[in-house]
Amino acid sequence: AEAVRRTGSAPVPLHLRNAPTDLMRRHGYGEGYRYAHDEPDGFVPDRNLPEGVGEARFYEPRDSGAESAIRERLEAWRRRRGETPG
Repeated sequence: AEAVRRTGSAPVPLHLRNAPTDLMRRHGYGEGYRYAHDEPDGFVPDRNLPEGVGEARFYEPRDSGAESAIRERLEAWRRRRGETPG
């Protein structure tokens, strides 16, 4: 809720937008998109958030039960992106 109050209704980044027409492709829709399943290890470090949102985090798993495994995975991905611990 805080990110929405701060940034409003931010537009979807161009590289994430569908480009079903030539005009949309010429305007940069879909350009530079990297599909994680095409990567050797299934990971793409791109943030994919609208401009202005920055490093906002919308989910922080607890360190108990199944969420501890999710926490470890998120921390590993964040390290690969070069993010600082939250």
